[in-house]
Amino acid sequence: MLKRMLEKVNAGLFGNRKAIIEYNLTKYRLTSEVFGIVTWEMDIANDIPVSPASAVSWTQDFRCSLGFDETNEFPDILRSWSERIHPTDREKTLNAISAHLYDLTGETPLNTEYQLMLSNGDYRLFHACGTTLRNKKGEPVSITVAQNDITEKQQLEMIIEKNKDRLEKKQEIFAELNNLGASLLAVNKETLNKALVRSLTLIGRFTQADRVQIWRNEMIIDNMHFSLAYEWLSELGERLVSGPACHTFPYDEVPGWEDKLKRGKHINGPIVDMLPHEGVFFNRFNVRSLVVIPLFTNDGYWGFLRVDDCHARRSFSEAEMIDLKLYGQLLTFVIILSEKLDEINIERDNNKESAHWYKSILDAIPNPVSVTDTDMAWTFINTALENMIGKKRETLYGKPCKTMDTEICDTNDCGIACAKRYVGHTHFNKAGKQYRVDVSTLKKLNGNTSGFVEVIQEVQL
Repeated sequence: MLKRMLEKVNAGLFGNRKAIIEYNLTKYRLTSEVFGIVTWEMDIANDIPVSPASAVSWTQDFRCSLGFDETNEFPDILRSWSERIHPTDREKTLNAISAHLYDLTGETPLNTEYQLMLSNGDYRLFHACGTTLRNKKGEPVSITVAQNDITEKQQLEMIIEKNKDRLEKKQEIFAELNNLGASLLAVNKETLNKALVRSLTLIGRFTQADRVQIWRNEMIIDNMHFSLAYEWLSELGERLVSGPACHTFPYDEVPGWEDKLKRGKHINGPIVDMLPHEGVFFNRFNVRSLVVIPLFTNDGYWGFLRVDDCHARRSFSEAEMIDLKLYGQLLTFVIILSEKLDEINIERDNNKESAHWYKSILDAIPNPVSVTDTDMAWTFINTALENMIGKKRETLYGKPCKTMDTEICDTNDCGIACAKRYVGHTHFNKAGKQYRVDVSTLKKLNGNTSGFVEVIQEVQL
């Protein structure tokens, strides 16, 4: 349509000024439709902005945007619009228009957002901006306002902000889970337990729950039971704890659960929607809604993660369920590893004891003994060699064996060079004495060379 009108303008079929105006107005209207922009105009009466006497011209597009078709449904008076502004936005919006109009310099822009009621009673959020025609004194003569519906835009921004907050919380949980994994390296069970509780705390706050618990299975007198392993409680959760708590229950108290959870099925929703015997079991804990997620190891069904809401009836969202399943399995992995800590500590202490024992044996040997790695750097020196060199072994570890500075160092007669040629011994002179060096190659389980052992003894001439 615009192309045809432009052709008419160029062909001179309209008076030039009229054609250009018509073309520009049509172009503006079509552009406004694309971006959802509608306009209205108001003449300023008696130099009083926002006066009931001011003549207002609501465009048909403006009326339609509010759900009206006829002028009598939305008359050309200011009250038609102003009375539909949401009570919380009315004063702010009218003040913004007045401030724009009263500024005789024209430097105060009109740029505001407000809620406006549609014909069906619903409110939508609009963004409005305006421009004002003024006389030579700067006094307003008329104002034109353009506005567009930004409700969906605001809702989208709210969703983005909510997901951003959710993502930040998830990142915080994953950071804590990383710290949890790092605490395993400390081989400190107390540190690990504290890290586990911190992780449960973040999960509880993330899901706005009142309890986060990890329960593990155990066989008691031929019956499968579930026992509480770790727990976090909100302030409400702590207030609801009364008397000595039982931390172990037979699956018989909630028939069907063991089979359901073994098959990987989760439980999610308000207690009132569950089976009567389930409601009886959980009412004692003042639970209104909960999630139960089965946890597995290589050996099968291990236990479950339980998240309680004690103040609201709700079902946890699909996104929350995906996150909880991931968190639960990661925590299970850490707990399984933590149970090996005692064994690790015992093995570590045994290794320390063995290392000390072998070191004592080597130190008791009167002949100098050294161990080097494949790069010919010292990894062990016994007391006899320490005395021969005249330096503490701790200062020599990691240094090349040529630091000993004998006549065969850095030559083909070096003990390690000989060992690489499958020659088992060599000789050197030092301080007028002759020494024999016996060399053996150290092997790993896979047969690869891991280092060399050299034993030095004085040879009587």
